[in-house]
Amino acid sequence: LEEARAAADDRDPPPPDQDPDEAPGDEAVAAGDDDGGRSWLAVVAGTLAVVAVAAAAALVAVVAVKAARSRRRRRAGSARARVLGAWDEVVDRLRDAGLAVGPQMAPAEVATATGAAGCTAAAPAVADLGRLANRARYSRRAVPEGLARQAWSDRDTAVGSLARGAGPWRRVRRRLSLRAIRRPRP
Repeated sequence: LEEARAAADDRDPPPPDQDPDEAPGDEAVAAGDDDGGRSWLAVVAGTLAVVAVAAAAALVAVVAVKAARSRRRRRAGSARARVLGAWDEVVDRLRDAGLAVGPQMAPAEVATATGAAGCTAAAPAVADLGRLANRARYSRRAVPEGLARQAWSDRDTAVGSLARGAGPWRRVRRRLSLRAIRRPRP
């Protein structure tokens, strides 16, 4: 029987381009392995792309929420609400900058904390805005429109001073900070 097999092997030699040690199915397996590697890479790349898109969407959402809140405060119906909105906006920006300030603090305390934290350029505008906020909060009279415009001007000055005192990466970190979105408990 073995002689018959040996004789059959001698009669049908492998084609010249085929290695006798390699079976015809080996090429298909090798090609399948290559496709498996590519599909694995595609899964990893797809997963990374989904994660990157989700992270980018979260960052855009933070910026959009802050911008919408600022716009809502600036366009509030009454001058009193706009003055208090300017104050809330400055407090939020100070919190994003890492200062331990909150709505439970008096405006004078916030201005003092601003200067003590090294934001000396912003402290005068914060103090001025704090006085306007106190006036709007506790006055029984209607708040004039000019007071609301002055409050937002002070807000812009304070925020600009905070930005000038920080490097570009710190400004980006502040912009993406969640501190102002998560309100502290009074």
